[in-house]
Amino acid sequence: MGELCLKVILLLVCFSVQRGDIMLEWNVYCEDFNNEKIRVFNVFNHFGVRDDLKKFVKKYKIKEEFCEHLKTTMMYYYWSKCEWEIILTSFPERQDFKDEKIDIYAQLTLNWDRFCDYVWDNKSLINKL
Repeated sequence: MGELCLKVILLLVCFSVQRGDIMLEWNVYCEDFNNEKIRVFNVFNHFGVRDDLKKFVKKYKIKEEFCEHLKTTMMYYYWSKCEWEIILTSFPERQDFKDEKIDIYAQLTLNWDRFCDYVWDNKSLINKL
């Protein structure tokens, strides 16, 4: 990266569990179309993701199977959908720099093993989502 500064940092990961609401949290960046800015989004705040995870916890008792279905779910909800994409560019802008479009799924794959471990290790909280 060196001299190149990114306008948007690729991934903000939060390995915390909020007390009170008991909520899993794994944050990524996405665009807030209403306010025209980039915002932090918790991938577990999607109803479909939460619903699928509840089913997986009951059905899959082997971590590898669980993670494979977790990957499929994340692809289904967050992969190649314009509402979950942002564009990374350089700052200050350079003519020779090619902007890159990334979605939430691409952000998750940057730390996929840690993400899978985090979800697997917090299975007991998934039913409380």
